[in-house]
Amino acid sequence: MRHLTETEISEIVADAWDDETSFEDINYIWSLSEKDIKFLMKRSLKRTSYIIWRKKVNKRLSKHSLKSSHVYPTLVVFRIYHLRICKNLDLLH
Repeated sequence: MRHLTETEISEIVADAWDDETSFEDINYIWSLSEKDIKFLMKRSLKRTSYIIWRKKVNKRLSKHSLKSSHVYPTLVVFRIYHLRICKNLDLLH
């Protein structure tokens, strides 16, 4: 796994917590495997938060866009990109 800045780690953690963002989308944006994301989350979160996140992820079929027909990765990637632009322009509170 490449070296990440604190800002990048924060964005990846936010993406991983988002129900509509699949591991494939995160991989597409950040070039991190599912294993890398889980390792990063384990290292970045408190133990109980990590356990809650893992339970949530295990219940969500949408975290794996290839297994879920209703999630379109390109739309989700666009949504993430759009949110980041809005956040950078202070359009979101």
